[in-house]
Amino acid sequence: MDPRPLHVPDVEWEVARPFWEGCRQRELRMPRCVCGAYIWYPEPRCPTCRSDRITWVPVSGRATLFTWTTVYRTFVPGHSARVPYVTGIVELTEDAKLRLATFLVGVEGVKLALGLPLRVDFQRIENDVVLPVFRPA
Repeated sequence: MDPRPLHVPDVEWEVARPFWEGCRQRELRMPRCVCGAYIWYPEPRCPTCRSDRITWVPVSGRATLFTWTTVYRTFVPGHSARVPYVTGIVELTEDAKLRLATFLVGVEGVKLALGLPLRVDFQRIENDVVLPVFRPA
């Protein structure tokens, strides 16, 4: 059994490395093409204009709740200490196509609803891995 609390993402994947570096610095960064389109999930070329001139830019960290679920039983080894927990998809305010799957934290006693305003926070799960999580704004 895997002893890690989470399945750790590939933080060394060249295309997404700026995302994970930003998280370690407590800054949410998204890839943006020279044409102005945000690109999520990271790709080496823009799906809108096919340019490879993509830079990573800081975003506000503000979002709204798109969907969520409460997990009462986990199938991830080493993850059972977290249950129950809430995961969701959040929509960043910069662009409706910027949707991130994430943990929702600080939601105990909060009535979750579509469009609930959220803000990014960060949780270190391993030495080099810091996850963006979202909490009510």
